[in-house]
Amino acid sequence: MKKAAQVVFIISLFFATLIFSGCYYDKGDILYPNSCDATAYKFSVDIKPIFVANCDNCHGVGGPNLPELGTYALIKDYIDNNPGTMQNAINGTNGISLMPKNSPKMPDCSINKIQNWINAGAPNN
Repeated sequence: MKKAAQVVFIISLFFATLIFSGCYYDKGDILYPNSCDATAYKFSVDIKPIFVANCDNCHGVGGPNLPELGTYALIKDYIDNNPGTMQNAINGTNGISLMPKNSPKMPDCSINKIQNWINAGAPNN
């Protein structure tokens, strides 16, 4: 009987360890605060993937919402014709709804990359 109790204890301990040490998902910039290089903001490598992941569902070419932001030309045109609006949308400031809509705020790293890219003239690089 003593051996059975030890087996039950070991099995219980094993499952408790699994439960309390399981994986979880969180924002990368919180888990790895020094992993962001916001000075890396080439459109094709750094910026476009952020737009694809966060904006294309609603604002991609042919998407359900305007403005369309599915190509470099459309994004650049929007930024040029609506100064500050993109920055306000990704930060949810100055009366502009936080984008992406009905989602958590994008990681600070992504926001900083977009802002640095816009401040550099939004080059197509």
